Amino acid sequence: MKKAVTIFFVFVMAALLALPIWAETIVFRTRTPGEDPYIYLEMGSNDPGDGKSRFHDGTNFIIYEFPCPEGSKYAALTWKIQAQFEVSVTNTDPDDDDAYEVIHVNEPTEEEIASGKPDWGYSIGVQYPTYDLSKWCENNTTGKIWVKMADADPTNGWGGYIFGDFDITYYVGTEPPPTVAKPKTAEEDAADILASMNLTANDQAFVVGTSSEQPFFYKKGGNIDGGRARFMDGTEYVIYQFDVRATDTVATISMGIDQQYEIRATSGDPDDLDGYTLIAVAEPNENEDPSSPNWGSRRDENGQVPTQTFDLSHLLTGKDGKIYVYIGDCQPDAGWGGRIAFYNGVRFTSYGPSAVSAPATGSADVPAPATAPATMDSASFVAIMAIASAAAAAVLKKKR
Repeated sequence: MKKAVTIFFVFVMAALLALPIWAETIVFRTRTPGEDPYIYLEMGSNDPGDGKSRFHDGTNFIIYEFPCPEGSKYAALTWKIQAQFEVSVTNTDPDDDDAYEVIHVNEPTEEEIASGKPDWGYSIGVQYPTYDLSKWCENNTTGKIWVKMADADPTNGWGGYIFGDFDITYYVGTEPPPTVAKPKTAEEDAADILASMNLTANDQAFVVGTSSEQPFFYKKGGNIDGGRARFMDGTEYVIYQFDVRATDTVATISMGIDQQYEIRATSGDPDDLDGYTLIAVAEPNENEDPSSPNWGSRRDENGQVPTQTFDLSHLLTGKDGKIYVYIGDCQPDAGWGGRIAFYNGVRFTSYGPSAVSAPATGSADVPAPATAPATMDSASFVAIMAIASAAAAAVLKKKR
């Protein structure tokens, strides 16, 4: 009996080892030759202007066709997407709309619904989803899996966006897929950025498009672009709020900002937009055409938006309160409004004459706090007299 059981287990193990183990990974980027073999149908897939990516407005869409050979158990797809996307999958008939199952759709947030903005969908930022497509390996009689990117809201623009600067990775095989390396999330990057800013008690700071920004909103506005920046086009604007103390005599705000921005600020009624003081307005440089709708982009040699610092000290009232900072579009008809960079972080700094250490700036433009003036208060006088008395007593004792 034992011999029979042993033979049986040996037979089972041999059968399992005889099963084929294989995997295939397909990697390509949009608008490259490597993508062409996997496009089943491209129906109005548009170029956003970078020559790399794809977006799909209204009834436009793209369908990718991927292999799923007999015996496949696992399949997965990873890509970089944003905006009003709707992703659906089928393994039967790619021409039958009813055959698709929606697996990922972006929906407007409560704030986006309340605002009534047609360009909703950017609040969640850039997404790097990995879809488990293994269920479409089961009972697959076509040997294919089709993935469709479309517009979740065909009544407006801002349809499903596939980025061309990140690999589309499709895996199929008999073993679970390996993990696809992805960039850090916005929250992870924001934590690193804030840590690198060497903040002090005089600073209030955040990174746009992350949870660190939320406490500083008085009026949330604008959208997050593919570079994680917050931009305000047309009539869009954002208002931030910062606490100030009665003892503060200096207040500044530092950020990476470019394009056609307009910055205003007030320590009064934040809802009275006419009561704001103009702080700065973007201007075209000597190499830009003022009549062009898209002047104002600024990049340093590393491709980053330079940090600028703006003085708000004149808005301090000598009382505990707040300073409100408005950022909008100085050319609302052009659609190239103010853009606040992600990687610089935003730093509001305020302090008074009693500040004991200069705030870390991250920008050479932020002035160091004034040194506390030397004064002779009563406590200092008493301490000095006590030391002097002790020294005199020691001298007298020695003489005796």
